[in-house]
Formats: sequence, C-alpha cells, structure tokens
Amino acid sequence: MELVRFFASEIALAGAALCLLTLDFMAARLRSAMTLLAAAAVTLAVVVLPPSGAGQSFFSAGSLTGGFSIIVLLGTLTALAFSREDPSIQKNWGSFLALLLLASAGCLLLLKSRDFIFAFIAIELISISSFILAAFERRELHQLEGALKYFLVGAFSSAIGLYGISLYYAGAGTTGFGALGRLFQADGAAIFDRLTLAGLMLVFVSFAFPVIKSLKITPVFSALACLTMTVGNVSAIHQNDDKRLLAYSSIAQAGYMMLGILAATSLASGALLLYGCAYLFMNLGAFGCIQWVERRRGSTGIEACDGLALTNLPFALTFCAFLLSLAGIPPLVGFLGKYAVFAGVLEAGQFWWVAVVAGVNAVIGAYYYLRIVYRMFFVEKEAGAPAAAAGFSTLSLTIGILLLGTLAFGLYPKPLLALINLKF
Repeated sequence: MELVRFFASEIALAGAALCLLTLDFMAARLRSAMTLLAAAAVTLAVVVLPPSGAGQSFFSAGSLTGGFSIIVLLGTLTALAFSREDPSIQKNWGSFLALLLLASAGCLLLLKSRDFIFAFIAIELISISSFILAAFERRELHQLEGALKYFLVGAFSSAIGLYGISLYYAGAGTTGFGALGRLFQADGAAIFDRLTLAGLMLVFVSFAFPVIKSLKITPVFSALACLTMTVGNVSAIHQNDDKRLLAYSSIAQAGYMMLGILAATSLASGALLLYGCAYLFMNLGAFGCIQWVERRRGSTGIEACDGLALTNLPFALTFCAFLLSLAGIPPLVGFLGKYAVFAGVLEAGQFWWVAVVAGVNAVIGAYYYLRIVYRMFFVEKEAGAPAAAAGFSTLSLTIGILLLGTLAFGLYPKPLLALINLKF
C-alpha cells in the first residue's frame, strides 16, 4: 500500500491514459470529456505527489524531485491548453492526450529513480511517447522525418546506455546509484564508467548534488556545461525558423541549468529549481506565441513575425517580453533565474571561468532573440494573403497567464523565492 501511495501520481496519469485510449476508440466525439479527464488526472497527480524524503532504495523523492515534478505537471497542463484548438490533432484527440500523459508519467518516474535500470525504463517511456507525438500528423513529411531521426538517435542511445549499465553492474555489483561514490573513489576505476556517469549526470538532477564533488569529475562536467551552452547558442544563430531557433535555444538553457548542478551548493540547488520555474513561464510562453503566429500567418519562419507590432501591438509586446526574459533582461523572471544560477556557481569559487563562458553565451543568446524583436517592430510585412482573424482562444488565455507569471515573478519575486526557500 505504501508503494501505491508513492507512485499515486504515475498511476493517476497512466490510468487516465488508458481511459483516454478507450474513449478515443469507442467515443471519439467526446473531446470535451477527454480534455476534462486529462486535466483532472494531471491536477490529481499534483495533489498526490509523495512528500519529500519518501521512498526506498530504487526510488526516492527529495525537495528537488518534488519541485521539478510540479514543473513537469504544470508544463503538461500548458501543452494541453496549447493543443486544444490545434486542427491537426482533432481526429485523434484522445490518443494525443494519452501519449502526453504517458510522457509526463515517464518524467515523474525518471525524477524519482535511484537505479539505472528503472531510469532507463522511464527514459524509454518518455522516448516512445515522444516518437509517436513527433509524427502525430502523418501527412506532414517533415514531421515523419523528424520522428524517424529521433527514433534512430534514440535507438542508438538506448543501446549504448544499456551497454554502459551492464559495465557498471559488472564493476559495482549493482545498478543502483548508491554505489557510485564507492566505485569512483576506488583505485583503478574504469575510465569508461567516469565518462558514462558524466553523460548521465544531467538527467539525474537530484542525485548529482551530493556526489559531484566526491566523484572528482568536475572538470569533465564543467566542459560539458560550456559545450552545451556554446553549441546551443551558436546553432541557434543560423536558424531562420522560430521553432528551430527556440529548440536550439533550449539546449543552451539546459547548459545554464547545469551550472547549478556543477556548483553543488545549497544556493545552487535552489537556483536550479528557480531557473526551472522561470523556464516554464518564458519558454512555453515563447513557443505559444510562435504557435499563435503560425495559426494567423501560416508559417513559423522568422519572416512571419515581420510587422507584428503594426498589426497587433499587444501581441508583439507579449512575444517581446518572453524573448527578453529568455535573454535574461531585467526585470523579467528570466533575469532572476540566470542571476540565481550565476550566483550559485560563483559562490563555489573554483568555477569562475565557467561563469565567464556562460556570460559570453548569454550575450550570444540575446542577439538571436533580438532578431525576432527587430523583425516584429522594424520590418514591414510584405503584401500577401490576409492574416487569419485573431480572437479569444484557449491559446491566447494560456499565453496571457504565462505572461503574467513572467512579469509578476520578475518584478516581485518574493513569493516565488519563499516557495522555493531560496535566499540570496
């Protein structure tokens, strides 16, 4: 019974997913009922999250696990709201929601995992759901191409991961995370195990904090953080499609979050969670704005943003707020998140050079975010087909809520800092 209570959130999501698949097969017209069921399942999953400190050897729930679990579930609700009026998924709405809930359940399992085997199972649940979602609109060739590439990369990654787990088991006699400290402090530890752990450390956020210093692999992790930021930002510079630009930007944002893991201090751990909250508001808000532009102008290319300030100034200002927040411009919530992780890594002392690299990358990121702002305010739209009429929608409402969080927590962060229990 205790195990059921510990996995109550995952059970709620998986049970609702099975019901949604059944409804989609037997009563596909009940879209509103399916939406309510999915939203209720996510809400219930938030309510029944296990308390901090619960768990056993294979799974546990710390403060970071609980915080990021809430971020995952809130992100799921946001994705549900964004997708509700998408015409491309009207036909199989129940199946779409089921896949979304299963992916969320996989994320929750991954956050709780303290064993490589269970973590692998959670990653596979996320990946398989994502493969199908990527190609959900089967008539779009670019979606099929993206899903195929994702599948091939995922298949190779899974094979390499399983091989690494088998080597870890051969050396440590267990697949649990608990033996990592003993393994890497022992003389003559295999260098392959060090590289495997370095590659996986970003995934196991709550595990990384207590062991990163004892394992003495900070040089490898420092280089990985710098490489992640640089590759993401440099790749984003050359993108002329807003979705791809934000996708590469997300890689860079992950690099900034790695600073909190690298520092491994109490301030850095709170900063990591704060950055996750900020990222929820500003990144999903920016993606929502791109979806809004695509529905009105039929494209996600950067040229689709031309002249938006002339045709819809409130929306242009909203999109601008999300982009400036991603760039870390005060007084938006993105600045607060970046300041927190920079403060955490500088507190550690020996990683000042990583903070310098991160600062240079922040400037690079500001450049490509401002490219979109420039086109909205200073480039006139070429004559063409009339834009679709704008009106009230769930998408617009959700963007408004995300904008409120981006502005409110940036201007008055005290409630958010108190919730995270973070003090500068």
